Amino acid sequence: MTRSELRAAAMERAGGVCEFPGCDRTDLEMAHLKGSGMGGSKYRDTIDNVAMLCSSGVGHHQWLDGGFTPNSRRFDNEMILREVLHREWAGRR
Repeated sequence: MTRSELRAAAMERAGGVCEFPGCDRTDLEMAHLKGSGMGGSKYRDTIDNVAMLCSSGVGHHQWLDGGFTPNSRRFDNEMILREVLHREWAGRR
């Protein structure tokens, strides 16, 4: 699956709104739950490893990356997001 196909599939699953529970923002970008900077790679471009998250300002993508919560660690946020989205660690290496 190409990145554009993956993005389209993730957007369809999200219904055009942020996948973070309770958020209805539509300024979305595709976020990797296990990102390349955290040990991921292109083989992690799977539908179960991405989420469409809001992006502008203090959006949920920035939250996932640990960008605006003091003492936040991306790994902890990743685990929280996996739990609320019911995403398993399938294919974890």
